[in-house]
Amino acid sequence: MVDADAYLLELAAYIHLNPVRVHITERPENYRWSSHRAYLGNESYSWLETDSILSQFSKQLSRARLKFAKFVGERVSDGRRAVFHGETNIDSRIIGDDDFISDLLSGGRRSAGTKTRRECRNCGRKKALCYHG
Repeated sequence: MVDADAYLLELAAYIHLNPVRVHITERPENYRWSSHRAYLGNESYSWLETDSILSQFSKQLSRARLKFAKFVGERVSDGRRAVFHGETNIDSRIIGDDDFISDLLSGGRRSAGTKTRRECRNCGRKKALCYHG
């Protein structure tokens, strides 16, 4: 389970950058086994659905692909992210901030008023997704 679109986009970028992080390639689009090439429009797989990710960047497919490529490229130097390995979460099956996870595990019984914003003041990302804390 993944909290909100921001986490989903960060997770997609993180996965697409795995071959770069382990030094198989310098650019994700150069790794032939990655779906990143399909997200950029360089390949097509009948079984791969890219619209849910790409539509977050633009309604126009060509613009969405460019923005997604830029989004992923901006994260090349991020390194390993503990949040995507379940190391910082209450429950490793769920990716999200503590409020989201607690709410999900409680069956949604928590009051909306108890939730707090968790964005980083430096970069605007959710605190769990940035390096500023």
